[in-house]
Amino acid sequence: LTAGTEYTLVLNSITNPSKDGKYSIAVDTWGAFNSKVDGGATNITIGTIAIEGTVKLPAGTGARGAYVEAQNKTNFGERFGSPTGSDGSYGIGGLTAGTTYLLNVWLGGGDPNANTKGFVQPDSVEVTYSGTTVTQNFTLKTASKTVTGKLQRSSGVGISGGRVMANRMDSPGWTNAETDSSGNYTLL
Repeated sequence: LTAGTEYTLVLNSITNPSKDGKYSIAVDTWGAFNSKVDGGATNITIGTIAIEGTVKLPAGTGARGAYVEAQNKTNFGERFGSPTGSDGSYGIGGLTAGTTYLLNVWLGGGDPNANTKGFVQPDSVEVTYSGTTVTQNFTLKTASKTVTGKLQRSSGVGISGGRVMANRMDSPGWTNAETDSSGNYTLL
């Protein structure tokens, strides 16, 4: 590839994933010594979208790095989902008409470019899919509480790079943080 040249990626004959929906695609260009030279991302739609919308931050910016999940209300093992794109948009396919789903927004899925730190997910929303596309938008809430602490060994030495998680007890949701070099963490 030549630096400064624009290339087009063409996808043909997609057989996987087997579920309809909106999918994020990221392409990175790497140089010598494992150094990232350039990158880009976009969304593609496969099949029919049943539920679509956006997840926004309170200021109106798209929430990147969130994941929207539709869970069958009577069969909790039946779940469909979509990550949000850089503009906060999502699209979920594969749903059954006449079925009621609980929509949950999950944060902290591991996108290194996520902009959702310091926000909490909104309450779950119940949607009955009738067979035509449903639009459901969400706005994240600013975190109003924090939990701080230190992850340490029995000797008192802090653990660097550890992962601390907390789950909500009143509804779906969780938060996590990585410890700093001294083992300190802050959960928002």
